Amino acid sequence: MSNNQLLNQYSEKDVIDANRKVYTNIAATYEDVVFTGDANNRLKILLSNTIEILKETKHDILALDACGGTGQASFLLNDLGCETHLVDLSSEMIANMKKRCSKNNIKIKTINSEINEFFIDNDIKYDLIVFSSALHHLRLPAKILILAMESLSKGGILLTISDPTINIQKRSFKILSFLDRTFNHLLINPLVAFKLMFEKIYGNFSSKNGKEREQGWLSEFHTVYGINDEELIEELVQNKNYILFHKRYTAGYTWFFQKVYKIFKFRTSFLLLVSNEELKNISTEFEIQ
Repeated sequence: MSNNQLLNQYSEKDVIDANRKVYTNIAATYEDVVFTGDANNRLKILLSNTIEILKETKHDILALDACGGTGQASFLLNDLGCETHLVDLSSEMIANMKKRCSKNNIKIKTINSEINEFFIDNDIKYDLIVFSSALHHLRLPAKILILAMESLSKGGILLTISDPTINIQKRSFKILSFLDRTFNHLLINPLVAFKLMFEKIYGNFSSKNGKEREQGWLSEFHTVYGINDEELIEELVQNKNYILFHKRYTAGYTWFFQKVYKIFKFRTSFLLLVSNEELKNISTEFEIQ
């Protein structure tokens, strides 16, 4: 059975419900476990350079952090001088983000909405739309990106980063990635690490936990099989969009495993800059590690 056939057993609603339930349960610890220093620096470099490109033609930049969760990209966008909106389906994630805004006197507009519904109803044109570590939670990433492009201002840019390529299907990477995630949990929350190892080795076959595992798998389907970024690009171009920058790179959770991944040149993650116009004479010669 192909990956698409496997995913086609589930509806859009199934995926949305799985994401809502999973991220309700892990909202409190999500930021500590998922965000690494390297990932944050990589995102900051890409956002900073993208904003410089936009400043060639735009003065005040309105940005959207799509599927923004607890606001990792939003706070960087705010620091870089953008008026920023965040949309996410998890009210718990947004609540955590609002606490940080209140504590630091930061003004970021939040919208609690499923991303399909948001873009269908949205009538605002954004200069910059950011999907950071978000596409792998969506049933059909290309569909959402094409929909999102309709909410871009003329000459605006859509940015995606921190999503997996199909290279994650390599057996050697799967083994190393499991160890990487386990060590990351050990460093942050040892109880979570032991739970992860127990479930992986022994499993639990009760119907309740089986359902919970299915929801976890479905909410991150593409972290198991990856996203074909070349096909994604092809669909965006077919819809008359322009690829400004595309790069595959290697990412991980812990310093040691990130070095190992780079030695093997897994190139397990990708990023994209896309516009609705062919922006000429722009520089995308920035270094993304």
